Amino acid sequence: MVDRLTKPKPITQTRLAEALGISRQAVSKQKAQGMPTYSLKAAQVWRAENLNAARSAAMLRSASREPLAAALLRKMIAEAGIAEMRCEREAASLINVRAVQEALRADFQQLAAGADELVKTLAPRLCAMTDAAEIHTVLDIEIRAFLQRECAR
Repeated sequence: MVDRLTKPKPITQTRLAEALGISRQAVSKQKAQGMPTYSLKAAQVWRAENLNAARSAAMLRSASREPLAAALLRKMIAEAGIAEMRCEREAASLINVRAVQEALRADFQQLAAGADELVKTLAPRLCAMTDAAEIHTVLDIEIRAFLQRECAR
């Protein structure tokens, strides 16, 4: 009884085929080649490892017969990847890390300069105070105001 409740139900080959986007016959063929059919995840992992390896092996076999064709294919794939990255950059879906670093550096420099000014204006005022609670309160108010001004800019 416990096994029946804790053991996952096996997936049918028809449902597995639908989930993988292939025919039931392809599932049967790949099962005969060693693909597990007890779960979708296991089948996906097997397909990723074995089908890509089979395609790579087939490309290498044809490349040994036709080195120029294989080289051209690799070049076309590389150019397509570069073109895709250019499109993504133009669509602003890639981040220019250097630009972000420069912007952050400039923001932090401004923040540091503002903090220096805050120290210069607060130091004389705080030196005249003797009550620790009052100093803490003034610091808290002034630092919060400074941070709010910086965040608003």
